[in-house]
Amino acid sequence: MLVWMSYLVGLAVVVAVLTVVFGKAFGRGEIMPPLVDNLDLQELNREAVAQQQYDVVRFDTVLRGYRQDQVDAVLEQLITQLDEARAELATATKKPGIVP
Repeated sequence: MLVWMSYLVGLAVVVAVLTVVFGKAFGRGEIMPPLVDNLDLQELNREAVAQQQYDVVRFDTVLRGYRQDQVDAVLEQLITQLDEARAELATATKKPGIVP
């Protein structure tokens, strides 16, 4: 029983020492710098969506994913395009003599 307790205490000491060593060697993790508005990237995304080149769309990465304002702008543009396409389809199918 005493052997297991000494193993656990030894393990705790090793973990504590390694934590301190790795913290000193690699740092504690720096906070990300403030984001700069990347209007060029937003304009490129706007043009890519307008030309239906969706594989060209890129977003800046932040601590937990992508920048929400950039994603929202692209989604808003896609929703607008989808609404316009639905309106065109609705008017095209409502012409006289055409039954959907």
